[in-house]
Amino acid sequence: LRKHLQREHKEECIEVVDATVAIAFRKHLIATGVHRKTGDSYLSALRSRWTNWINELEIDPPNPWSGIVMPKPTRGTEPSRRPWESDELVVLFNGNPEQSLFDTMALLLVTGMRRGELLSAQVKSYRDGWLWIGEGKTAAAVRRVPVPQFLKVKMKKFLAGRDPDDFLIPEISAAENQNRGNLIGQKFLRYRQRLGLNSSTTTLHSLRHCFQLWQMRRINAITCKQSLVMVVVGKSR
Repeated sequence: LRKHLQREHKEECIEVVDATVAIAFRKHLIATGVHRKTGDSYLSALRSRWTNWINELEIDPPNPWSGIVMPKPTRGTEPSRRPWESDELVVLFNGNPEQSLFDTMALLLVTGMRRGELLSAQVKSYRDGWLWIGEGKTAAAVRRVPVPQFLKVKMKKFLAGRDPDDFLIPEISAAENQNRGNLIGQKFLRYRQRLGLNSSTTTLHSLRHCFQLWQMRRINAITCKQSLVMVVVGKSR
């Protein structure tokens, strides 16, 4: 948004952002080929930020971002999401992300968990080499997820001495009207942009797709059953 204001030769301050600016920013996202879901993540973050400012700084409402969303595409025209390529993963994990983001990316990649599931998990969710998920989008989402053997020793050290009710990944704090998933999503967007990874067909959720792709390859090698993969990732069989 700051860059957009600079392009439009507008002052970089809260007061200049009205519904007209919000609509123009959405048009910019569309014109530059930003994926609909990525664009909605941007707009949702701005909407939440302005709500915070309205409440905390007593800025006059209304929120200029209310109702500003990306247009729904014509069926069949939206680019398909894909897993990250191996060379992209090397860049992602070697770009020196902050610790909470690195931990989130790593666990999504090796467990196939959903972002919300991981970020709502607590220290007590990890038991005997498994992450236990007590609720989710569907009945199939309630499950236990195996943690790879190479991570078990690190997990034991990572969780040693911590309160059982602490979040598994503790460094992400959320405002009252935001959730931890949105905050880590915003961090990830800024991080990937800094690295030049701007494809509209990959997101943080694509790390889960990587896990699914790798497991399907194992199925093709006849080393595990497809039904087992569905159980691990929390999908109906």
